[in-house]
Amino acid sequence: MVDPTWHDGWAIDRRRSIKLQVYGVLRQAIVGARLAPGHGLSEKDLADLLGVSRTPVREALSKLADEGLVVILPQAGSFVAPISHAGVIDAQYIRELLECGVVADLARRVTDEDLGHLAALIAAQKRAVADGDLSSFHGLDEEFHRTLARLSGHPSVWTAIDQAKMQIDRVRRLSLPDPGRPAVAIAQHEVILAALAARDTRAAGAAMRRHLREVLKILDELRARVPGFFLPGGDGAHPAGLALAAAKPPGRRRAPVRNGYRFGALS
Repeated sequence: MVDPTWHDGWAIDRRRSIKLQVYGVLRQAIVGARLAPGHGLSEKDLADLLGVSRTPVREALSKLADEGLVVILPQAGSFVAPISHAGVIDAQYIRELLECGVVADLARRVTDEDLGHLAALIAAQKRAVADGDLSSFHGLDEEFHRTLARLSGHPSVWTAIDQAKMQIDRVRRLSLPDPGRPAVAIAQHEVILAALAARDTRAAGAAMRRHLREVLKILDELRARVPGFFLPGGDGAHPAGLALAAAKPPGRRRAPVRNGYRFGALS
């Protein structure tokens, strides 16, 4: 089922790049599970809904396809891609290498002011959870990790991390409503903060590694609970590799099947 408010009241800002805005709202909806895998993405319907021409929509869909979030099937259309188990594992590998290095470097240079800023972010995360505001918690979680990269002296590394972790974010957003999941993340953030306060590079890296590997603990459980969100076959093809030629009988629009996954009708 598709959340009818997936665009979250989005309105275009004509002063900024339209293509990047369309890309951003679609990416946010897909990663946030408001547009489910298999959902059709009609260029015309999206352009009408968002109040833009078809060109920025087409460009945004192409970029999302390059990132594995959208599947473009010739003669059939564009669809939200299922989550690839192999894609999550690869993303985890990249993110772990980068973020463990980030916190190790930060432990060598962290200041008391930096520690205070990180502690304030954790306190805000706790308030968000107490208020039942999972969306704010997710944003604060992102800000905590982004701030670690910035304070480490390698702010541009966050761009690479953010690009790599999109499939991980999809899994994490699906698991956020699970009781106790945000509390586990907060507790692990506090362990990372304690290692940074001790200026212990090894402990900081180990704490980050344990934290990031939480997603691997929930991956199989989520695949069993919401199989429609995942590409069948576990370590099969990555979503970006699903764009194979699709047959289209004259006068009919049929839901295509690729790599064992049936994509829904175009919206």
